[in-house]
Amino acid sequence: MKAGSTYSRVMDIKGPKMLSVDFSPQARLSQHYKEVGLILGLADQSGAKVPLSRLHVRLLESLVESGCGDLDNSAILKAFLL
Repeated sequence: MKAGSTYSRVMDIKGPKMLSVDFSPQARLSQHYKEVGLILGLADQSGAKVPLSRLHVRLLESLVESGCGDLDNSAILKAFLL
């Protein structure tokens, strides 16, 4: 993935955290959830269709509701393990 056009430096930080199941916070899931909610609010105001962001916020919401809000946002991986 690092050689492709979808590479992001975030992979260098969050990838190892996910692989080692180290969810000590650098950026909390609850804050990520709040920010995606703001994005959706703006999308609604402008009429933009953002189906992947709507899925994203549902995954984040389920994690925050299950008590993972204070974990690092790399803990989104847990949404696929619940």
